[in-house]
This record gives sequence, structure tokens and C-alpha cells, in this order.
Amino acid sequence: MREVGCNHTIRPKTIRPMTNGPTYTKSSPIDFTLCVPLAAVVDDTPSARAMDPAAPRRGRLQIHLLVVALTVLVALVARSGAEVITLTEETFSDKIKEKDTVWFVQFCVPWCKHCKNLGTLWEDLGKVIEGEDEIEIGQVDCGVSKPVCSKVDIHSYPTFKVFYEGEEVAKYKGPRDVESLKNFVLNEAEKAGEAKLQAD
Repeated sequence: MREVGCNHTIRPKTIRPMTNGPTYTKSSPIDFTLCVPLAAVVDDTPSARAMDPAAPRRGRLQIHLLVVALTVLVALVARSGAEVITLTEETFSDKIKEKDTVWFVQFCVPWCKHCKNLGTLWEDLGKVIEGEDEIEIGQVDCGVSKPVCSKVDIHSYPTFKVFYEGEEVAKYKGPRDVESLKNFVLNEAEKAGEAKLQAD
């Protein structure tokens, strides 16, 4: 008997009741708490294979399915929150210079009450804009990336600015709700695209 993914083997202990009755088996409490199975138990001993030739194959299938499930979970976790990209002193300049890409960036600091009051607003906007190929939603922590915020003249928090191919093209001062922010950045993206066509 091989237990896949257990740190310790459970040693069964036979318990006999004081009155007449059937015996039953119970795992040792100490060993039970130490054993955390990660997959199904696979009995691939010769006797087990003789009795049930398909058992090892089923065990391997269960392990394979577990690996697939974990892979999908990791992918989902990695994707979670990816709609908003955190920009730093090392990445900011290169990112906002990306060709044909509009960046709508929020500048905040963790201690600012008004930034805290935004809640999940920026993340919600990121999810709404996710399908727009030429628009990216970014955020800068001015407490960590002070040089970035100084460079783009951030003097109050939160501040929302639009950049296109390295240039600041607009500053948002409207209502702080997803629909208003979305309409604003879509409009700015359209204007930026038209301006580039005229320049070309």
C-alpha cells in the first residue's frame, strides 16, 4: 500500500468495545493529524494488482486530474487582478510609451483617506476595460515610486491621468464611478487614435 502525498503513514489501531459487538478500526489520533493526503491512496502491490488490475491506472488518473486542477487554479489566481497593472519607477516610462496604447493611471498613497474610499473602483474599472485591446489600466503607489509621481506632477491624491505613447494627454476630474471613468478613457482613446491618423 502506498499513500500518495502523505507525510506520514496512518497506522490503524483496532478498538474492541467493552460490550459484545463488532470490532472496528480507528486511525491513531497523533498520526491522523500529521497526515495530510494530497491525492487518492494508490494500492499498487502485486496482490492488489492481481485482484484489481485497473486500480493503479485509476490512481494515476486521479493524480493527473489533481495536477490539471491545480494548474487551472494557478492560472486563475495569476489572472486575478491582472486587469490593473502596478507601475513602478523601473516600468512606468517604458509602459506608457507602448505604441498605440492608451494608459489610464491612478496615482495614490496607502495613507490617503480619499484613496481608501475608492475601494475596488479601480479594479472594477480594470475588469470593464479588460476587453479593450488598446487601453491599459495602471496604478502607481506614490509612497513607493516617488520619482514617478514627481516626474508627472502629482501633488494630490488620488489623481487620474491618461497617457498615450509616452505623453500625458488628459487628466480626469469627473465623478468617481466606473461608468464615468470608462466613458472618459474610451473617449480619450478615440481622440488619441484620430490625432495619430491625422498626424500620419
